[in-house]
Amino acid sequence: MNSRRKRILEQRAILVERAQAQRLLFGKSAEDLRSPIRFAEDGIHLFKLVTNHPVMVLMGSLGFKRFRILKLLKYIKNGIVIWKIIHSFRTR
Repeated sequence: MNSRRKRILEQRAILVERAQAQRLLFGKSAEDLRSPIRFAEDGIHLFKLVTNHPVMVLMGSLGFKRFRILKLLKYIKNGIVIWKIIHSFRTR
């Protein structure tokens, strides 16, 4: 039993070393895929945003089409100021 246990422990040590070497090799090869995976994740996030908030996307695209960008930014800035004023009255 004792010799069998030693053999099993030796085999286990060899397998652990192989697994560690495989993890290091996989980590090095996966490093090259980090940028494309991130790009795909951004695309999935954008798709989820569009499917979850289609009205906001439609309003934004119509706003950019209808107004020039500088005018739209002016309206957004004024809207934020008005929202802050209304919010300050609500908290009193």
